[in-house]
Amino acid sequence: HIVSFRSMQAARDHHDGHQSTAQLRARAGVGEPREQADGGPREQHGEADTFSRASFDIHIQRPRSFFIWKLMMPLLIVILIALSILVVHPSMIEVRLGAPATALLALVFLQQAYTSTLPETGNLVLLDKIYVLSYGLIVALMFITILTSHWVRDGEQIATARAIRLDRLAEIVLLGGF
Repeated sequence: HIVSFRSMQAARDHHDGHQSTAQLRARAGVGEPREQADGGPREQHGEADTFSRASFDIHIQRPRSFFIWKLMMPLLIVILIALSILVVHPSMIEVRLGAPATALLALVFLQQAYTSTLPETGNLVLLDKIYVLSYGLIVALMFITILTSHWVRDGEQIATARAIRLDRLAEIVLLGGF
């Protein structure tokens, strides 16, 4: 096993004489020396020991503009179009039922497109959580639309006024909650 010992040697170079070898290893970020198969210690090659592991930190970051323009902008457009059904009069039932269903399909395809570019992980990433909220918003819009369509189906003025009030309340709650 060949491991670079530059970090261990750099730690030794800055050694002030009061640190133990274990402290030097910790400062250099390397582990304990590995033993041979027969249980004896590994041979030492010069000043450096052979270690069984090395750890590295790699910081990877995407530009924010990619996140905003390529991932969030299409999602926000779909959400705003879905929310726009709340300003359509409750008597236009077909339009009000079609928009959330179309938005739901668009969300599914957007999420599939973005997840196909990323490796599988066991956790939800930030954008996955945003999509979960978006799905909840669309389902709430569908529920509100179905409810108000039942209210205005009979054509009563009181039921229509109640449906319009629910739409205004939903605008505030859903847009504010998202």
